[in-house]
Amino acid sequence: MRKTFIFHGLILSVAIHIFLLWTAAQIESPPSRNKSAVDIVVLDRHGQKTVVEDQGQTSKLEELKKKIDEQTQLVSKRTQRVKKQQIAHGKPGGKKAPNKLNNLVPKNDFSEIVKKETSVLPNSLQENVVIGDGGTQNYIPMISKGGFTSLNTDQFLFYTYYARINQQVGSRWSWKVNDAIRRATTSELYNWSNKERVTQVEVILDPQGRHHKTLIHTSSGVEELDEAVTQTFLQATPFINPPEEMIQDDGYIHLHYAFHIFWDPRQIARGER
Repeated sequence: MRKTFIFHGLILSVAIHIFLLWTAAQIESPPSRNKSAVDIVVLDRHGQKTVVEDQGQTSKLEELKKKIDEQTQLVSKRTQRVKKQQIAHGKPGGKKAPNKLNNLVPKNDFSEIVKKETSVLPNSLQENVVIGDGGTQNYIPMISKGGFTSLNTDQFLFYTYYARINQQVGSRWSWKVNDAIRRATTSELYNWSNKERVTQVEVILDPQGRHHKTLIHTSSGVEELDEAVTQTFLQATPFINPPEEMIQDDGYIHLHYAFHIFWDPRQIARGER
């Protein structure tokens, strides 16, 4: 009885294994992938991916190569067009368009600019009137007006410095002129007043603004009036803290000024002093 039970159990076990093997055989296994196959990932200019599985199909590879070549040519054309636009507009990345203004004003030559900007310059740079009948000028007998003007073309660039120079020079010069007239004889004053007197000088300063020398380029014809100008700069200096840009190649600062005196014919005719 027991042997019969064992025998039936073995038969049942064999049957179960056979059933399991048959069931497994019926299930389709996933297709084996060719080990030589390669996934090719292509990124277009918008960042989108295209996956192409290389299964040795030559036609697909040729089509892919053709697509890549077309995209490369398209990008190259757009790049060239952008560079041309940058060059035309003078933007970064390309050569700057020529500046037409550079051809109008020579470098380091401010003469044309000064002529155009004179109308908007402060009065202290156009003409410093320190002798006359006005409330702010010093009154000197026989002179209707006396003043000085800077001839440097860079005066509007360094306005603060020139304004400080003018302030130190103005009152000293008027005192010197007044002293010269007070010492002159009547006949000398008649000779002086026969025309406008202009003295043009070049004042040379060292890099610290100290007086080096004063050169008279145009004499007024009156030694006392010329000396009044040279002594004024000698006593008014130093003009401290000059801008470094004003220092020229010789290591000095060159200031150019014109001093002029207009005489009052009414006072001269009456012999007033």
